[in-house]
Amino acid sequence: MGSKQTPYRSSHTKREVKKPILIIGEGETEQTYFKEIGSSFKIKVDPDLPSKPDYENIFKRAEAKFDPDIHLHVFCLIDLDYIHRNKKIGEYYTAKDKILNKLKKKNLTVIESCPCIEYWFLLHFEYTYSPAYDCSEIENKLKRHIPDYKKNMQGIYKQLYGLEQKASMHSKKAKKHRGDSILKGICTLQSNVTHTDVDILISYIKDHAQKRQ
Repeated sequence: MGSKQTPYRSSHTKREVKKPILIIGEGETEQTYFKEIGSSFKIKVDPDLPSKPDYENIFKRAEAKFDPDIHLHVFCLIDLDYIHRNKKIGEYYTAKDKILNKLKKKNLTVIESCPCIEYWFLLHFEYTYSPAYDCSEIENKLKRHIPDYKKNMQGIYKQLYGLEQKASMHSKKAKKHRGDSILKGICTLQSNVTHTDVDILISYIKDHAQKRQ
C-alpha cells in the first residue's frame, strides 16, 4: 500500500503542450466541471466517463485508453464515499497500488476526494473537516453558498471562479490535518476522513495552460 504516484512534469516541450490531458472520472458532474475548466484555460482536456463508473472500471479505462503518444497525462478521479459505504476501502487501495505500479513509467495520477468532489467545491467557500461527512451532508453545506446546486450543474466553474486559491489553501490544510492525525494514530490512511487532491489537478491544468502561452 502507498505506491508512489508519478509526479507531473513542471515543464513541457512544444510538442507536449499540444497533447490533451486525459481525465477519467466517475460522473457527469466531474465531466462538466473539467470541460468548463479546459474551455476557460483554452487547453485540451479530455474528460472521460466509463460505462460503469467505479474505481475498478476507472483504472481499467485509464490503462486501456491512455497513450503517452497522444495524451500528456492521465488523471483518475475517485470519490471515496461509496467505497467507504460498501466497506471496500482495503480493496480500493490494493487496486490503486496495482495500477500505479503497472503504469509507473507513464504519467498517471490518482485524484481522490473524500467523500466526493463536492467537498472540493465547498472548500472554495469555507473550511470544514470531519471524519464522518457523507456526500449528502457536503452537498447541503454547499447549497448554503450555491442554493441551486445539483449534480451535473452547468456553469459550476463560473460559480467557483476566482476562489481557487482559497480552495487550494483549505485543501492543503485538510490534508495536513489528516496527515497529522494519521501520525498521531487518531485515524489511518483508510479512515473516512475528509480530504481532496483536486487542487493538484487544478495546479497542473494552470501550469499546462501557462506553457502554451
